[in-house]
Amino acid sequence: MKAPTQPGLTKRANVIQTVAKPPIKPSVFQSLETKFEDKPRRTEYPSRGKVLPPPRLGNSRHDDYGSHKYPPPREPHRFDREPYRERPLHPTPLGPRDRRPFDNRDVDPRARRGYEPPPKILKSSKPRRKKFKKVVKKHRRVVLPVQKLPEDWAQSDFVYYPKPDRNSVVGAGTYGKVFKAHHVYLSKCVALKTLPLRQDRWVKDGLHLTSLREIKLLKSISHQHENIIGIREIFLEGPSCNLVFDYFEFDMHGIIYSSKVGLEDGMMKDLIQQVFRGLDFLHTKAHILHRDIKAANILVSSAGQVRITDFGLAKHVKDDAELENQPWYRKKFEHSNRVITTPYRPPELLLGATLYGGEVDVWSAGCVLFEAFLKKLPFQGTGEDVDHLLTIWKILGLPNVNKYPEVVELEWYWLFMSRVQPKKSIFARLYKNKISPQLYHLLCCIFQHDPKKRPTAAQVLTHPFFTSESPLPESSAPVLQSVEGEWHELEYKMIRDKEKASVRRKQ
Repeated sequence: MKAPTQPGLTKRANVIQTVAKPPIKPSVFQSLETKFEDKPRRTEYPSRGKVLPPPRLGNSRHDDYGSHKYPPPREPHRFDREPYRERPLHPTPLGPRDRRPFDNRDVDPRARRGYEPPPKILKSSKPRRKKFKKVVKKHRRVVLPVQKLPEDWAQSDFVYYPKPDRNSVVGAGTYGKVFKAHHVYLSKCVALKTLPLRQDRWVKDGLHLTSLREIKLLKSISHQHENIIGIREIFLEGPSCNLVFDYFEFDMHGIIYSSKVGLEDGMMKDLIQQVFRGLDFLHTKAHILHRDIKAANILVSSAGQVRITDFGLAKHVKDDAELENQPWYRKKFEHSNRVITTPYRPPELLLGATLYGGEVDVWSAGCVLFEAFLKKLPFQGTGEDVDHLLTIWKILGLPNVNKYPEVVELEWYWLFMSRVQPKKSIFARLYKNKISPQLYHLLCCIFQHDPKKRPTAAQVLTHPFFTSESPLPESSAPVLQSVEGEWHELEYKMIRDKEKASVRRKQ
């Protein structure tokens, strides 16, 4: 006999009600009830990636609740729930922020219980700030009068100089700058050559080797010849060593190329003659090679007095012709060939010669002689050593091995000869008709490939160009004293750079 059906129950529910309901432990019922009531169903994911079907309620051999071990619950649980939907492998993103769990907390902290608002601070329209008065101390400038020393004290070496500024720079080199300064007590202009102290891992507050060599040589020959610069004193100030020299208004570079200084041939001849006198003293009496003779290193005063300066590359040598062929002498007295500015460098140094004498200075002085009368360098190139050597060979021709056999022993001779074709000298065709006969003859004697055939400085002074050819040497003081301004290499370069810049702007 069928049991009467109740309204609101399905057929499956009627069947469940008619089944005998054995007693069940409350703990089991509680655990099952909480399992299916509080927690949502979860799909188990096996290791192979297969999704198991959801468990079903009812009497089935696949259903645990249909067995005697796990009987169905007394009361049905959510039979009106929605059909099961299989969840995807990857969870779907949550909804908006307000729908997420635990996001229903109060946004406004004032809605909490026991909230006490902070005390209100009355804000004024203007912020209250302490005003500090700026106190400016005015110091009274006191100008002290310049002390006047007695004559015997004025000749002392311990004097003071004002700090030089940028506008007073009259020269710059590899190892320092030259400033124009004023002697406080003597009211006289002097030249300050600043040598920066060297800082490295071995030497602290030390000078460069060339600076030490220059100081040593200048102290040994200072004020011994009228055509050699004399050092007055040496003092340290801050991170530099200062050398004090007499100040000269001109140098040969400024006199040659400046349009405001126009010297006649006799005046120019007098200046060049003084240069060779200074070289004669260095080579014969002081036994010093200057190794940097050029127009910028020859100073000229307004009285027409010449001084040879810049002994940074100078070196003391021992002149002994008998010992030159000895191996120990050659090894001990070999010199560097990386000396002398490139346009004034002789060809033997460009070929790698390391044993030489005063003939290298004579070649450089001959370039200054050529520059003084023709207003240009005799061998003007790009400034590189190779180009300068090729320019010399282009004008003077290649060296004759029969007349100059030592050239074959030079280090880089065959390296250059393999790239150059034989050429003859074109020096006569270029300059013979532009200068006087005696000057042409003197330049031909100086510009020889074999350094042993070049004349010494003393032989140049006895040449007819200085002794008999007119015009004879005459003083240039009247012209130099009337020249406006002071002309050095630095001033000429600044004017030339401004002219080049103006031409570029017009283009």
